[in-house]
Amino acid sequence: MASSMAARLKRKASFLQGLHKSPVAMGRRNTIVGISGEDSPHAVANSPFRGSIAVDSDGRRPKWARQPSSEGQQFKEGDRVVCLELSTGGPAPSAAKRLFSGIATVVKPPRWRGLGRKGAVEVELDTGERVGVEPELLRPHVDAQVIGQLGRGDSFGELSLLYNTRREATFRAREASTVFVIGQDRIRTLLSRRGPRFEEDVALLDEVQSLSGLSCAERRELARSRMGHVTFVPGEVILTQGHVRQACLWYVIDLGSVEISRDGELQGCLQRAGVFGERSLVNQAGNDRILAEVGAVAGPRGAECLTFAGELVWSLLERLFAGDDSDPPMNRVDSLQSSIVAGKSRNVRCELRFDQLRRVTHLGRGGFGSVVLMEEVGSNVRYALKVMSKGLIKDAEMQHQVCWERDILLMLDSPFIIHLFRTYKDAQFVYFLLEAATGGNLFSVLHSHPELFNTPSKHVNVAFYVACIIFGLEHIHERRIVYRDLKPENVLLDGRGYGKLCDMGFARFVLGKTNTLAGTPEYMAPEIIAFPHAHDQNVDWWSLGVLTFELVAGQTPFEDDGIADPQEKLIAIHRSQKRGAIRYPPSCPSHVKNFISRLLRPVGQRLGQEGGAAAVKGHPWFNDVNFIKVYRKEPQPVFPNFPPIDVAKTPDQNFASEFTKMPMPSQLENFGSAVVGDQTIAGFSKVDQF
Repeated sequence: MASSMAARLKRKASFLQGLHKSPVAMGRRNTIVGISGEDSPHAVANSPFRGSIAVDSDGRRPKWARQPSSEGQQFKEGDRVVCLELSTGGPAPSAAKRLFSGIATVVKPPRWRGLGRKGAVEVELDTGERVGVEPELLRPHVDAQVIGQLGRGDSFGELSLLYNTRREATFRAREASTVFVIGQDRIRTLLSRRGPRFEEDVALLDEVQSLSGLSCAERRELARSRMGHVTFVPGEVILTQGHVRQACLWYVIDLGSVEISRDGELQGCLQRAGVFGERSLVNQAGNDRILAEVGAVAGPRGAECLTFAGELVWSLLERLFAGDDSDPPMNRVDSLQSSIVAGKSRNVRCELRFDQLRRVTHLGRGGFGSVVLMEEVGSNVRYALKVMSKGLIKDAEMQHQVCWERDILLMLDSPFIIHLFRTYKDAQFVYFLLEAATGGNLFSVLHSHPELFNTPSKHVNVAFYVACIIFGLEHIHERRIVYRDLKPENVLLDGRGYGKLCDMGFARFVLGKTNTLAGTPEYMAPEIIAFPHAHDQNVDWWSLGVLTFELVAGQTPFEDDGIADPQEKLIAIHRSQKRGAIRYPPSCPSHVKNFISRLLRPVGQRLGQEGGAAAVKGHPWFNDVNFIKVYRKEPQPVFPNFPPIDVAKTPDQNFASEFTKMPMPSQLENFGSAVVGDQTIAGFSKVDQF
């Protein structure tokens, strides 16, 4: 993290020097921070592994992330100031902490010792009350500018409620008004995609036999996309064969039973976890009218069904049921089916045993454990082994996230994405056996060899790496996955210098849109930052625009105002995005500027939103790039001319010495707060102690 920051600051200085020599000058501050979370109620990502700071999905920051930002302001008597978080204090119990927000007047400067500790500023609120405030919680007041007027149906205040940030504006009633108020806990519940019965619905989908081929991540995303439960009284007609379906829904039976008929004859009676309604949705997709192909009537005890909008889950249903013209089964229930059983059938891509591996060197260390370079005994084939402590994973309540990352990696198979060969576990650790990319990462190359990218004659190298990334994103998006963590650090290089995407910790399988605030702020699209954060795969094209700018300019394009607090940093970056004035280096060619600017556009105008990767590859900048040869990894003149990488002699030359010089212990101790049982994280092959 420290070396990454230092490298970015050096590149920033170089970038600014270049701009000062041109008619356009601009200053930037850049800090790598990640805001992560997932729909899990306590999803704190293991962000330290990627140099990020985490925020729970319910908006609560860890204590170590709650730090006020200080700008060293000096105040004198009479100054008007904005009070961000004021707390009164005093000897009496009634004077316990109370929070205020608003404008105040400085009465005594910082050396006063009355209402607060040494260094506090005494201010007087407009109500006449005097309080002591620490200087770093004050900002000079600037005459307010009216930026808008709200009326019936408008809302405000949700950002500070959801993410514990300071208020970004002051709202005053212009006339007598009635305002409907929603509390913090309630608004978080209402905006969650989980709902009160989420885990029950996931358990129901785990029992559906026809969904057994889906990963745990896919079934959970399907549960998030549900419309809700519908109850039918005994004998109520749900579908009538040959009639137009008024509501094109897919049904999963939760309680009771449903009788299925065709041409007047009873075909069967479906019980819990039985499904119906999918055949007409798949067979008649694209038609203006969908006709029911079977009849469905609630059984003698009635029925309660979990429902899904057909247009939202159509692609998933097509994959599962296309070509299935068989009669409906009597009951699509397998009570033994669960995410644990499904996981065990999906986590092996090779038969390499754990005892066939020997350790070579450390490659890195993160919040949950280490990454170790491994070698197969006898063949000298090398792998990267990601070792994660089950105790730390359990402490952070990240079991689902680890399983989701595994499931996502097992859904992917591309030469431009790091390959997961298999997983292991023992009493203390879980392991990912990954492809070893021995060329380091794109960020390190950008820092150590900036001459490969930031001159006009070398922009062809930028195009080459962007082409590699496009192939990786194309493969991910074809599987309805959103990546959400594209940045130079996550583009690894193989021995020949080809780029490969890695780290699927923030990636999610998505039907429609998701609303998780996740990623690294500098690369996050506006729709992720802005409430309610609804986004899909198109956010990755925005991130590609930011990364391309960084390769040609040496730094990211949007200002963070030098703010340390991660929440306020996001807001500052969002303001910079809204301004939209991107300053390019003087040497940046017009076609490269056009490519970047078309990616850094709002939803609806962004390159790649229509046509996907094909539209991005069709940009004129790539006229001289042979994508077929890039995909086949055939030599061509535009390839970067890297110094030869001799992995056999110097296996660690492209990795940070702070890791590769670490001693190799007999086992990895002190990573978990406790040893937990083998069932804590399901779906991993069992091995002996590492």
